[in-house]
Amino acid sequence: MKKNISNKIIIGTRSLSGDMGTIKKDQARNIIETSINLGLKHFDTAPFYGNGSVDNILKDYKKDLIIDTKCGYNKNFSVKTFSIDDIKYSLNSSLEKFEKINIFYIHNPRNEVKNWDKIFDLLSSFKKQKCIKHFGLSIARGYTFNSNILNFFDFIQDDINLLRNSPLQYLSLFNGNIYARSPFASGCLSGKLNLKSKFKKLDYRYDWLKGERLKSILKQVEAIKNIYQEDIKKLSIGYLLKKKKIKKVIVGIKKIEHLFFLDNLDNKIKVSTIEKIDYLNKLGFYLDGNEVGY
Repeated sequence: MKKNISNKIIIGTRSLSGDMGTIKKDQARNIIETSINLGLKHFDTAPFYGNGSVDNILKDYKKDLIIDTKCGYNKNFSVKTFSIDDIKYSLNSSLEKFEKINIFYIHNPRNEVKNWDKIFDLLSSFKKQKCIKHFGLSIARGYTFNSNILNFFDFIQDDINLLRNSPLQYLSLFNGNIYARSPFASGCLSGKLNLKSKFKKLDYRYDWLKGERLKSILKQVEAIKNIYQEDIKKLSIGYLLKKKKIKKVIVGIKKIEHLFFLDNLDNKIKVSTIEKIDYLNKLGFYLDGNEVGY
């Protein structure tokens, strides 16, 4: 794989956990092994993805991987929590599996954290003890934090893609390196989404990717296709790779073909195309006040 591309790609593992549709363990292992062979060794995971199933597979490859992980739930993953004890438990569980943690994220906090100073002290102690290399903040889509919180973290990840680039402009004001996740907008940019698309109840998209919102998102996708007539998946990754302020892109992989797609990516997206997409985002894709896009 081209080094200038592979250095900017992180493999997201939620799609390997079963949270986005059933996947067999052998299939997940084959994807991980192929990723390593292609030089894609940086993985983003979380203990609660698939209730721990994906971490139990990844640990067998720990010597070959760079692991970023997260905290945010209690021991049985039933309660969202950022208590000091639960954060410590989460980190220790991850260290038992992987031995080394590159980035340790506070995952999608909203109103659960009452005292950020305690969190800052705890994360700083983890780094001082060399339990982790960096600490990060994974932002829940649409949630905002004050500058003191954002400036503390080494890395910040958020949903940034063709349908939603506003976080990039905002996060660029702060100290942390920016990681873009959801480059395919939860499958909205897969090229396969249509008005008949339906998701099973166990799929996290079941509750929101339907009805009027689905129609609005399809309008957004169509506006992009009017600008770029080639494979929209190619544009989805290429657009993010062209953004200098984005340090890396987290790409969820569920099939071997997805890896080969990355391996063949040439990233020859024109600057004029990038500018047109940015303009669409600025205009809100011409959606009216009643239409909620991605």
